[in-house]
Amino acid sequence: MEWVLELPLRFYPALAMMVAGAACAVPGLRSEVRSIRMSAADPAKSMALMQSFRVCIIGLALATLGIAWMTEQLWLALIAGAICGEELFESSMAIGAMRAGGPGVRPRHTSLRSTVGAKGATAVKRSSQALSPTQRLVGAEAPRVLCYVAPKPRY
Repeated sequence: MEWVLELPLRFYPALAMMVAGAACAVPGLRSEVRSIRMSAADPAKSMALMQSFRVCIIGLALATLGIAWMTEQLWLALIAGAICGEELFESSMAIGAMRAGGPGVRPRHTSLRSTVGAKGATAVKRSSQALSPTQRLVGAEAPRVLCYVAPKPRY
């Protein structure tokens, strides 16, 4: 793997990666500025922001990987790859949740039920019918909200 980083002619492919990254990041940034200027009442604003953010992040990561390759900085390549992967994961989850929810979907009412646990602790759970679009997308169960009620002191 080291021979790839130490190629004597790495300057040209690294320069091509930086140009391709800039060619991807600039339109993403322009699209992001356009989506920021959209009306706050427009339901497509969030989706447009996330999609343009994703394109911009891919371009910036590609350009940074080109710089890391040109300067033989492995730590910079690892950081760029990690940040790009994490942001792509987050934006993909957000876009998937927005697409699953669709326009005009109202949040479901959550039915809360209270159970008493050990030592007077009260746990409040949401029913499994009240899944958010993200939870439906990944198949996770509804979050549990725990509220601890301290027992009364005995004097």
